[in-house]
Amino acid sequence: MITILIITLIGFLDDLVIRGDQNSSSGLHQWQKPLLTLTAAVPLMVVRLGNTKMTLPLIGWIDLGLAYTFILVPLGVVGAANMINMFAGFNGLETGMALIYMGMLGLYAYTHHSYLAALIALVTFSSLLAFYYYNKIPAKILPGDSLTYLLGALLAVIAIVGNMEKAALIASIPFFIEFILKARSTFQAQTYGYWEKGTIHSLHDKSVYSIPHLMTRTGKYTEKQIVWTMIALEFTVCLLMWVV
Repeated sequence: MITILIITLIGFLDDLVIRGDQNSSSGLHQWQKPLLTLTAAVPLMVVRLGNTKMTLPLIGWIDLGLAYTFILVPLGVVGAANMINMFAGFNGLETGMALIYMGMLGLYAYTHHSYLAALIALVTFSSLLAFYYYNKIPAKILPGDSLTYLLGALLAVIAIVGNMEKAALIASIPFFIEFILKARSTFQAQTYGYWEKGTIHSLHDKSVYSIPHLMTRTGKYTEKQIVWTMIALEFTVCLLMWVV
């Protein structure tokens, strides 16, 4: 709970200091966000939750020991907290994708007898259902970093508390792909586009710096179609956690 609250407060701070105009907005600097969210990993490191033994590809069974506590836990918390808002820009997109991975992780945790992780995930899922009702297209409310940071913190906490890092990593595959694509633009590209005659057009011509750019660069898809395609992608990816 302390980890979740710290990261949520950081997101709230980012929303409070935001400066914006008609074309862009900015809050905390890019270097400040991971540095601040790193502090939220401390409670999980102190109580040393999670199983330090895991199976790694090509290596097999290994006990990471203190490396799990002092390297993987902070990396997981910082990475998760900062990756959710990479898809920001479309009504209902962050919330819709979160409904999928929170619901799937909750069911996965329950079937694997990780009841605390299941409780956290399913309570979050239920809360997001209410939020999504007002956040779906056309949105009456928007999440901001207060929610996206919270969702990232919850993803990390669920993975560590429930000893289900592999399932959480699988659920995060679209975000890893998004990170790679955004890195191509040195994280300057925007996921969203501009509206014209009912469809969304990319701000970056024909370049692909985000997964939704595969659709927005054609100028043939509505915002609702783009959002539901991304939600369907997240659902398909999350199915893999049951078979991998």
